[in-house]
Amino acid sequence: MKFSNQIFLEKINFMPRKLIYIFLFVSIFSSCREEPPLIYFNLFSGSDSTYITNNIPKAQNRNSLMEDYTGVRCANCPDAHDAAKNLANSHNGRMNILSMHPTDNLLTKPYTTIAGNEDFRMVQARDLLGVFGSDRNLPSIGLDRIVNSSKKKFLTNSVGDWSSVLDAQVGLANSEKTTPLNIDIVNELKPSNDSLKITCFITATSNVSDSVYLTLVMLEDSITNPQENSLGDVDTFYRHNNVARGFITSTYGTYLKTNFIVGRVYRKQITIPVYPNNWKLNNCKILAFVHRAVNTNSNSEIWHSVTKKVK
Repeated sequence: MKFSNQIFLEKINFMPRKLIYIFLFVSIFSSCREEPPLIYFNLFSGSDSTYITNNIPKAQNRNSLMEDYTGVRCANCPDAHDAAKNLANSHNGRMNILSMHPTDNLLTKPYTTIAGNEDFRMVQARDLLGVFGSDRNLPSIGLDRIVNSSKKKFLTNSVGDWSSVLDAQVGLANSEKTTPLNIDIVNELKPSNDSLKITCFITATSNVSDSVYLTLVMLEDSITNPQENSLGDVDTFYRHNNVARGFITSTYGTYLKTNFIVGRVYRKQITIPVYPNNWKLNNCKILAFVHRAVNTNSNSEIWHSVTKKVK
């Protein structure tokens, strides 16, 4: 099952550059609904290739991904940020964090009257929340897009609900679990700092019979921006981490291949714009994760996640 955004992005990739610009101009200015701009990184150049290698690498330790749907007006969200960081640290960094601010939620509306505020809201976050059946309460927390067996749902309002689940996903000390699909990222930032070439290698260390999708997201750490805290005060010097700046692939990932056999390598290379005037590139990183097809009524599990600094 493909979602509308996924189909849109697949189609737009094959449009001539001039037509793309015309299409986006018309789309943006014909809409009266106020939403943050949606950055389509994948309008820039890219190429894919695949081959079989006889030099099978050692399987990487599996890294889980916690998706944290959060908001700057959410008083409980800073505690969730801290809890997620502590949970990752307690598992030796075997859990990456993706922090997203959905549109259409009063808890994510930026503080426009406070100097230095940014609008972190993303349509993609709203769409993913719709897939995984969240209510509008924030924070909403998920791990590897699997159902929490005790809560019987994909998303809960507490990081603590996922502690024992993370143990099972990545394994405990001396019994670490590995991934069937290794991820290796090479980032090449142009000297002018205005574009980034990302080369991502997905290598099968075990056979995978499912359809495999890859999602790439630009994240930034250490952003100072207003945030409501548990006391109901607005902390104007709050430090935000793992903030999604934009999806490089479509919201639901890019389809790679079905039936990866041992030794199959999929290479995806894409060049994207970066915005050094708005982002601190020293604090930016690329998040890559491989997963099953995103679907409302089937297993959408994430097999593995990796981050790589931009510079």
